[in-house]
Amino acid sequence: YTVSQVMQMQDWMIYAVGRYQFIPSTLRFAVAMSDVNMDDKFTPEVQDKLMAALIMYKRPAIGAYLRGDHDYIGWALDELAKEWASVEYRSGRGFYDHVGGNRAHISRKQAWEVLQNIKKTWLTDLGRVP
Repeated sequence: YTVSQVMQMQDWMIYAVGRYQFIPSTLRFAVAMSDVNMDDKFTPEVQDKLMAALIMYKRPAIGAYLRGDHDYIGWALDELAKEWASVEYRSGRGFYDHVGGNRAHISRKQAWEVLQNIKKTWLTDLGRVP
């Protein structure tokens, strides 16, 4: 399916879609803030671009952390949990726990490890080894 077709299906048939479970408003925002076109196929690579647009523009504290602009990983983790209901916010609970059946199942420690690995890889690729 194309991005446009997926968005049309969100109007009546499906809600959260793809590997990052984009809801309609979030998908529209990500498309608008990325170089993804409406006629692009909704591939894993396109979904990764859309996720990158979210962390750079909707949740810039995450992108700033990954770029090395700040070292406040707690802030980045909080923003991650606000964007994805499956990520623990604090004290073992998700930011959206029990809202529409949501429940965090990715621990803050797991999210911390992922952000650390992404940041290290990103900064190494940029030639700015932490």
